[in-house]
Amino acid sequence: TLFPYTTLFRSEAMTSVIKNGETMKTINSVKISASSRVGGRSENQDDFLIDTEKISDQSREFCYKGTSELTKQQIYIVCDGMGGEQYGQDASRKAVEYFEGLLREAKRPFTPMDIAREIRRLNQEIVDYYRCRQARGGTTIALVMLNPDGTIEAFNIGDSPIFLVRNGKITMLSEEQSMAGIKLKKGTISREEYRESRERNLLLGYLGDDSGVSVDHLFYSRNKYQAGDKLLLSSDGLLDKTEPEEILGLLQQDCGADVLTEEAVKKGAGDNVTAVLLEIQ
Repeated sequence: TLFPYTTLFRSEAMTSVIKNGETMKTINSVKISASSRVGGRSENQDDFLIDTEKISDQSREFCYKGTSELTKQQIYIVCDGMGGEQYGQDASRKAVEYFEGLLREAKRPFTPMDIAREIRRLNQEIVDYYRCRQARGGTTIALVMLNPDGTIEAFNIGDSPIFLVRNGKITMLSEEQSMAGIKLKKGTISREEYRESRERNLLLGYLGDDSGVSVDHLFYSRNKYQAGDKLLLSSDGLLDKTEPEEILGLLQQDCGADVLTEEAVKKGAGDNVTAVLLEIQ
C-alpha cells in the first residue's frame, strides 16, 4: 500500500472568536525555528527546506527563525545524506533543491499523490546522478505539508523522524525504516537493545535506491493541527543520545530548534544533528 497509515485528530483549522456579536475566523500562524550542527562528524550531510526557501548551505553550524501565516499550503523538509562526505551532501542537497524548484513553480497545492509521484521521480534523479559517477549514496527525507484547511500531512522514507507535541505528549507521525526500528516496533528488541544496535544504520528505505523498492516504503499520515501544537522534523542524529521524552521536556520549556540540537551535541551525538520546529499559534 502506498500510504499504509492514516490517523485523524479532531480540530478546526482556524480559531473562532466573537467580535461585535459576530463569529469571525482568525488565521493560524506558524512560528519556525531551524538548526543544523555537524555533531560527531567532520562535515554536515544534512539539509532542510523552509517552505520555498532552501536556507541552509550545509555549513557546519546553521540557525534560522521566522514566522508565517497559514494562508496557503506550506512544505517543510529535512534530509539526511549518506554515502561519504561528497556524495552524502550531494544527495540531501539535490532532494531539497528538487522540491524547492517544484514549490517555486507550483500553480496549485500539492496532493498526497503529487508528493508520491515526485518522490519517485526524485529517487530516479539521484540514482542517475550516482550511476554516471560510478558511486553509491542516498538520502532520507522527512516532509510535512501544513494546509490552510487545518490538516498536517506527513511523509517519510528512511529514519528521519517527525513528531507532534500536543497536550504534554509526544507522538511520532513518521515511521523509522531501519532494521532496528522495525524490530523495536514489533517488540522483538528492547529500547536499550535498540539504542546499542548496529542495525539502526541498516535502512529499509532511502532515496537513491536503484532497485526502486525504497519508494514503495513511502510512509504517510494525516492529522488535524490546532493552536498550541508543535511539529518537529529532524535527522536521526537528534535521537542518537536523546530520548523522545527528553525532547518533550525541552519543548515544554519553550526551547527552540537551536537548543534541541545544542543539547544533542552536548550529549555526544555521533552524527549530524538537524531540527526544524513548527509551533502553531
